[in-house]
Amino acid sequence: MDRLAIIVRDDNYMRIQTPLSFAYDFAARGAKVDVLFLSMALRALTPEGARSLCMDGRHENEEPWLRQRLEDVGVPVHVDELLRAIVGAGEVSLVGCRDTAEVLNITEADLMPEATGLVDSSKFIEDVADRGIHCMYF
Repeated sequence: MDRLAIIVRDDNYMRIQTPLSFAYDFAARGAKVDVLFLSMALRALTPEGARSLCMDGRHENEEPWLRQRLEDVGVPVHVDELLRAIVGAGEVSLVGCRDTAEVLNITEADLMPEATGLVDSSKFIEDVADRGIHCMYF
């Protein structure tokens, strides 16, 4: 596979790890990876939002353990560090939903330097479908 699109909507620390791990793995293998952040996951593209992500729900008490395990196996513990590693692994585009940004009062100036910018999410999905690119939704 030479191209992959990933759509992330959840900002729970544990659940954002999976799509970001796929992004890193595929980018490191030479695939072009486009990641769209929707809903509350868009906050992960801001420095403050990335650092504030935490686990919630029934696993929230396991967050220190999970962070330690990630560190033990060499995975960046903080989401902003992980996003930098993903972009450094290959050809990766990290974009946020423009409509979500408007609702959350996030501008392109608020995004971390590794983010590509804000896009029309419907156009993103349409482009993926039209090109026959495999898309993963989280």
